[in-house]
Amino acid sequence: HVTEASLLHALRLRYKRDDIYTSAGPILMAVNPYKYIVGANGESLYSEKKMMLYRNSTDDLPPHLFQVADKAFTALLQSVRTTTDGEVEN
Repeated sequence: HVTEASLLHALRLRYKRDDIYTSAGPILMAVNPYKYIVGANGESLYSEKKMMLYRNSTDDLPPHLFQVADKAFTALLQSVRTTTDGEVEN
């Protein structure tokens, strides 16, 4: 079960590891998002390479803002249907 105490504990642990993003179902939580964090290879958390990694990704990657953005964009594209005469319908 998810409780306030369990969420706070998970956030505390992730904060200490510099894993600023965590998710609880469809919700992405960020702790200390203004801290500059680099990966083990010295790459920025917000590099273009990282962005492309999360593009059309599955849920097997660690939580990240790019994952949420990609899911939102994909849902937007799927919600728009173009008819044969070029009109857009929702």
